[in-house]
Parts: sequence; structure tokens; C-alpha cells
Amino acid sequence: MVYRIMTIVFLVLCSKQVQSQEVDTTYINSQIESIKRAAINQKTFEQAEIILDFSQQEKYIEGIRFALVHTGDYYLKVNAHEQALLSYQKLYELGEQEDRKDIVNTAYFGLGKVYDVMGRLEKAAEYFSKSETVSEMIEDEKCLACVYNSIGVLYLRQGNYETAIPYLTKAKSLINPKDEQKITAEININIGIAYVQANQAERSLPYFESHLNLAKQSKDSLEFAPSYGNLAYAYQNVSDFEQAFTYYDSSLYYSNLFQQDETTYITYLDMSDAYNLKQDYQNALTYYKKHHTLKNKVLNEKNRQQINELEVKFETAQKERALIKKQKEVNDLVMARQKMWLLIGGLCASLIIMLLIFLKVKGDNQRKQKLMRVQEELVAIQLKNKELEADQLQKELENKSTDLTNLALDIARKNEFAQQLAKQLEDIQTAKGTNKKDQLNAITKFVKNHLKISEDLALLQSNVDEINASFYEKLEAKFGKLSPNDKYMLGLIRLNLSLKDIASIKNISPTSVKVNRYRLRKKLNLPTDVNFAKYLQDF
Repeated sequence: MVYRIMTIVFLVLCSKQVQSQEVDTTYINSQIESIKRAAINQKTFEQAEIILDFSQQEKYIEGIRFALVHTGDYYLKVNAHEQALLSYQKLYELGEQEDRKDIVNTAYFGLGKVYDVMGRLEKAAEYFSKSETVSEMIEDEKCLACVYNSIGVLYLRQGNYETAIPYLTKAKSLINPKDEQKITAEININIGIAYVQANQAERSLPYFESHLNLAKQSKDSLEFAPSYGNLAYAYQNVSDFEQAFTYYDSSLYYSNLFQQDETTYITYLDMSDAYNLKQDYQNALTYYKKHHTLKNKVLNEKNRQQINELEVKFETAQKERALIKKQKEVNDLVMARQKMWLLIGGLCASLIIMLLIFLKVKGDNQRKQKLMRVQEELVAIQLKNKELEADQLQKELENKSTDLTNLALDIARKNEFAQQLAKQLEDIQTAKGTNKKDQLNAITKFVKNHLKISEDLALLQSNVDEINASFYEKLEAKFGKLSPNDKYMLGLIRLNLSLKDIASIKNISPTSVKVNRYRLRKKLNLPTDVNFAKYLQDF
């Protein structure tokens, strides 16, 4: 509601810039530049929608173009793929209507990105190919470089490195590193990864080094740890372990400094692999445990369970590979000695075979015992971590429940404020002989301290959904599928909020809340003499 009020004020201000049927775009362009400098989020998305409304009203093509691209990118970021496709399709229609090849090209590239994220690679390749054709036609080298990079990444995902590398190389040749450092850095990373995956790690080194240098030049400290990690992995693949561990240490320094836990635990895993290749199994196990511990801390419980299974499989596979390798070495030794002693004599050969069998059985038993001890230690660590995490989650849920009730009541008060504000605006519209400009200024000052209602509502609903996730699952298991609105209403009732507070939060009348409560009681087969909130809290 607040953003709708802002839209009205925004349009009033912009309408004052209209002279002789021409629109002064200075203010709207300044808003566009401001959004470009910010990260894509809910706030910039709503600002882009305001720009879209005004630009469509005034037929300002560049404003419409920017707004559709930004909303498409936002929908893509939040995995709302259908809405993202719709935004880029509208952009394509705009380009066709205005006969603007550059706009059509942007739409083609955006549609390719969406289909790529959706996993529809053939469809993505089709739109990237169309963008490539138009980019060449209008000589847009920057867009062409982005297209080549995206096509290269498609082939990279498919494991077709020989085709991916030429596309990525062409993309790099079209970009000026001084002007387009961000795109250049991305292309360098992709080329480096392609060469490493193609078992040509030596050729990846210059690209990873270039990526690190660009990060240093732009002072992008968050890229230091991944850059050093990529270099270390490349040196590991060319068996230069001394240089690899030097870069791994740098990667860990920066990832710990800037709290990049995901990069840290990936580096731990790579270091474990490196020590494993050096046959330093003690350090390999140490860093694998560090990786395992930190990864459990970072990931949520659901992902952690899946990763635990993968890690067990990974560890088992590694142990099996090591066991197979050792067994092969023993078997080769047995064969060699058998051949040697067969030349000396049958009796000596028989004795040697018996001795080797004895040593093999003994070695196998020792390895099995060691493996069982390691597995028991890891299981004990996992159980202890899960107990600690369960306690911590329970405390967090209890704290969130209290915070959620306070937030709900705060939103109710803010919605009452918004209704009062709407009433004042209606009074201004109907007032006669009053200085409306002074009244608007007063309302503008009044509004500035209450601009977070929409964000708080989104936060409230997100927290209600989070804290009641298991509660919803139990309800649906017993009473069948529930709509998102039903879940949200049940979550608010479970907080023991009053009819008035719930009505204010959802911006509906108390009567509507009563109707919803009655409908939900009936759906849950709950008698009228049972306290609804208490029933839900005890469910």
C-alpha cells in the first residue's frame, strides 16, 4: 500500500515536468541509475514497477525497456520462471512494435537465460543463437561477447569442452578488460574451468591468474578467496603441490577474513583431495573432517541430510578405491614373486604363496579395523552435531515465535497508520479552498517514518511459514492440501492474535476474518466450543 501511495506522489511530481506534450526524463533516468547501482531485491523490483507504470503512461520507451529487463532479472533470481518469461516476452513485443533491433536482442538474450536456468538447454541455445545473429547484425560486440560466453557455458555443462573453449575465447576477444572488468572476470573463470575439465590444467593458469589480478585491481575482496582457490586447484591438477598449497592457504585466509564459509569448506575438500593424491592420508582425513564440520554448520537441516549421504558415499568410495589400489599392489607383488619363485622351485613358491596370503589377510584385517574406527568416530561426531543443532533450532524457534508475535502486532499498528493516511488523502481530494501543496508536504513527512509495511508483511509471512513448516505438514497429512492463504491465516491464529490485529495485518475487515475462521474450523472439523488458537498450538 505504501508503494502505491509513493506511486501517486511520484506520478504527481513527474507530471509537473511535462511541458508541450514532452516528458522531462531527467528524474526518471536518475531513478534508473540509482537502481542499476543497487543489488536486485524486492525494493528495487517495486521501484522498477513504478517506473514501468509511469513510462507506459508517458510512452517513454527506454524506461519501459529498463523496467521489463529489471523485473525479468528479479523474477529469474527468485525462481519465478513463468513471470520472468512473461517480462522478456513483453520486451520482445516492445522491440517488434518500435522496430528496435537492440531491444529485440536484449529480449532474446533474456529468454535464453531463463530457459538455461530452467534446464531447457535446447530452448536456451535457440534463443542465444537468435541473439548472436542480431548482435552481429547491429554490431553490438558487448552483447555478442555475453552470448558467446553463455553458449560456451551451455557446452561446458554438457561436457563438450572442445566446443565450449572456442566460444569462450571468442567472447574474451570482444571485451575490453579495462571497460568491462566484471564480464571479463566471468569469462576468464569459465575458460579456466573448461581447460581444467578438459584435463589441460596448465592452459587454465593464465586465465585464473588474470581473474585474480582483475579482482585486485577492482578491489573486489570477496573474489580473492575463490580466485586463489581456483589457482590452487589448477596447480594441483598439474601436480605442483607446493604451489597449490600456497594458494590454498591464501584462499583460506581471505575466506575466513570475509566469512565466506562456503568457499572455506570447498577449499578444505580440495585440500583433502590434494593430500590424498600425495598419499598423506592423515592430513587428508583432517581436512575432510574440517570440510564436513563446516559444511554441516552452513547448510540447513534438509540439505545437511542429503549431503551426509553423499559424504558417506564419497568417503566409502575413497576407501574402496584406496583398498582396491592397495589390493592391486599386493596382487601385483604376489604375481611377481610367484613368477620369481616358480623359477627357483615349486616348494619355495608354495611357501612364499602361503606367507603372502597370511600377510594379506592380516593387512586386510588391520585396514578393516582402522576403517571401522574412523567410521565410528565420524558417526559419533555426526550424532553429537545433530543433537546440538536440534537444541539450537528449538531455541531459535522459541525466540522466533515471540519475535513473530511482536512483529505481527507492529504490522497491525502500521496498517492502521496506512488506513489513516488513505483517509487523509481522500480528505485532501474532497477539500475546497485549501492549500493542497502544504497538505501533501505534511503527509510526505508523515509517510517517511512508516515506509516498511510491505517489507514487514513479507518478513512476517516468511517467518510465519518458516516457524510453522512442520505444523503445516502435520495439518495437511491429516486434513488434506491447504492453500497458501489458509496456511498464513492458520499461522496468525496460532499466534493468538485478535480478530482486529489479523484484519489489520491482512488489510481485510474483521467480518472477513470471522468468515475465514469459520471456514477453517469447518475444514478442520473443529467444534465451536473448542478454543481455536489453543487447538492449533497443541496440534
